[in-house]
Amino acid sequence: MTKLVSSLLCSVLLVAALSGCKSYAANSVVVQPERAATLRVVNGGLQNEAQLLPDESQALYEGDILVGAVSVRNNVDGRVMYEYRWKWSDSDTIENEAGGGREAWKSVWINPLETVQVQGRATTPGATSGELYLRYAMNAAE
Repeated sequence: MTKLVSSLLCSVLLVAALSGCKSYAANSVVVQPERAATLRVVNGGLQNEAQLLPDESQALYEGDILVGAVSVRNNVDGRVMYEYRWKWSDSDTIENEAGGGREAWKSVWINPLETVQVQGRATTPGATSGELYLRYAMNAAE
């Protein structure tokens, strides 16, 4: 019995090592016009590699459409692909149809030690805040 448990434990550790134990949990930045951006980190490893920069992020209105921009710095010595999407919310911070709701995931390549600005635009009027989610790409083959 002990040998079986040891064997299973070794198998689990081997699979974990081979998979890289990378978490696909997304970090985010909330932007609102005339307010400081808010950083939400749930994946510390990702934030160390793809650093979201709330102090360099903003939102503004173009007419009655909310536009957001969030800066992301790649702290890795190689070119890396990440995935991002925007979620638009109304004044009650409820994800809504008014701003276009939640967008599909999109890819962005970031060169070594480069900072890029990821921009988004609500598709309809009514959004008062935008939240950019950033995660490791599911398939980062170049």
